[in-house]
Amino acid sequence: MRAKPVSLTTAGNRANRWLVRSTLILLALCPARCQAFAGLVQKSTDLRNVDEPQGAEKQARPPGFDAHSLEALEKAKNDGQVSFELAVELAKLYVKKGDLTEAFNSYEAATALRPECVDCVRELAKIAEQQKDPEKALAYLVKAKKLQPENAEILFEFGKTCLELDLYDDALSALKRAVQLRPGSDSYTYVLASAHVSQRQYDAAVPLFQTLLKKHADDSVLNYAMGSVLFLQAKFDQAAVHLHKSIQANPNQTASYYYLGLIAEEKGQSGEAIARLAGVVKRDPEYSPAYEALGRMLVKEQKYPEAEEALRKAVLLSPGSVKAHYQLGILFGRTGRQEDAEKEIETVRELNAEEQKRAGTRLHILSPQ
Repeated sequence: MRAKPVSLTTAGNRANRWLVRSTLILLALCPARCQAFAGLVQKSTDLRNVDEPQGAEKQARPPGFDAHSLEALEKAKNDGQVSFELAVELAKLYVKKGDLTEAFNSYEAATALRPECVDCVRELAKIAEQQKDPEKALAYLVKAKKLQPENAEILFEFGKTCLELDLYDDALSALKRAVQLRPGSDSYTYVLASAHVSQRQYDAAVPLFQTLLKKHADDSVLNYAMGSVLFLQAKFDQAAVHLHKSIQANPNQTASYYYLGLIAEEKGQSGEAIARLAGVVKRDPEYSPAYEALGRMLVKEQKYPEAEEALRKAVLLSPGSVKAHYQLGILFGRTGRQEDAEKEIETVRELNAEEQKRAGTRLHILSPQ
């Protein structure tokens, strides 16, 4: 029997929301998760945790860091020799040292002295991103965009950040303009396609991915991206072809195995779907979307102990997963644990309320007036 078409809402119950709206960009940015796409998408910042301890010697002498220069500049600052040039040089040295807090403060001082310095504003956005504060990064990118509204790199950074924060309309608008300004950029085309996916504009995303696949036919990430979009269009056989190509190119492409499990579910092959997802979590024990999907399928099969184990693991890995908490609530309700069910449903309400509050904050950043 032919499976019914899948809307994004329905797919959201099958494919973790992160995969639906942002995996297309994030997978390409995380080498640990997938094959690097030949430098296709590069974050504007180094995503390594610069505050992570690396041994006393490495912390004392980071590559390219000149401790004597920093000491001299700090002395000049303490002696009251405040200038834009001094603040910028201090900021650069603090970045090399790995002291993001002081780097941020120094760039802030530089922008106070010269508000039109777009490079300083962009550096502040990069630091905020490294500090895992995308809302703060967005605020600085808004400023940078006002200073140079037709700068393709700024539009691209702004669009990526909006996409990660679910500000889809703003992301799409900025990324479209960035591609117009740099029509030959693979990375811009790729992230624009991701923005179309987030807006459920699959027919607009597919041609963009096809264009990239003509240039990079065997790329693991691109074949995964195409496969996931075809899944959302309910073109399951075509999706499977690309997902298998993705795995052939990179056997560690976890998300492709995950989507093959979802395809099996859509085709009514529940046993195969469960087996595939069990294989995903065995392959990658930290991959929370697979635990959520596996738990949901096991609930349907009334295999409640196994389902609870999978869903608890999903919540452990992703405490903010609304779907995992919701499925736990369903499971508890079906097994007569009403108090536990009510707690999970209350958690779902709280998470939704928190998300709405964050969404309001993000919109305020875009339109502070």
